[in-house]
Amino acid sequence: MADENQPVPPEQAAPQDAKSPAPPASPDESKRAGGPDESKQSGGTAPPAGGPASPRGGSKTLIVLIVVALVLAVAAAGYFYWQTTQTSEESEATSTSTASAVASPSITRTATVSPTASTQPTATEEQPIVVTRPVAKQLVTSPVVITGSAIAFENTIYARIKDSNGQILGNVTITTEASDVGLPGKYSASLTFSSPTTDTGTIEVYETDAATGEDKNTVTIQVRFK
Repeated sequence: MADENQPVPPEQAAPQDAKSPAPPASPDESKRAGGPDESKQSGGTAPPAGGPASPRGGSKTLIVLIVVALVLAVAAAGYFYWQTTQTSEESEATSTSTASAVASPSITRTATVSPTASTQPTATEEQPIVVTRPVAKQLVTSPVVITGSAIAFENTIYARIKDSNGQILGNVTITTEASDVGLPGKYSASLTFSSPTTDTGTIEVYETDAATGEDKNTVTIQVRFK
């Protein structure tokens, strides 16, 4: 029988030492190993997933609304400008049409006004006798007034009226108002004639040759009796 008081060898005593409690860890070691403080942080309450929107999201919405409002304002201004331009162009076109319509009658009246004395043709050496009235194919009745300008020997010319058959219906001697020999002078004479038997005829204004007595420089105007 072994003696209970006999000392135990170190090899047999090691297992008893392994079962002995480990000394407590220091606070620094506890923190490094994931101590109670870290577990509290990891086990803390997370913010709810459905919480209020961040201020950044609200700013973006406000910017979008401002941009939309600006676009609408620009579009409205453009439409208003276009409407104003169209109205202005229509008003100008109407004014131009009205002015043309008003001006046209006056232009027509001006074109049909009888020429004044300053615009009437005057006799020249190339055309010694000019007749201003009556005009071609004018309707005439007795007496008919004949006017014009002439350069003639002793300031004397003649006029006669014929029907379309050549029958002389009337004649007259005319003295011009020339201020000197060889200068043109105006004339005006009233020619009385008998009733024609035809619908048309002619008026002839002429002078006579001093040497031969023959007609020369004759101007013939076609006229109507009916």
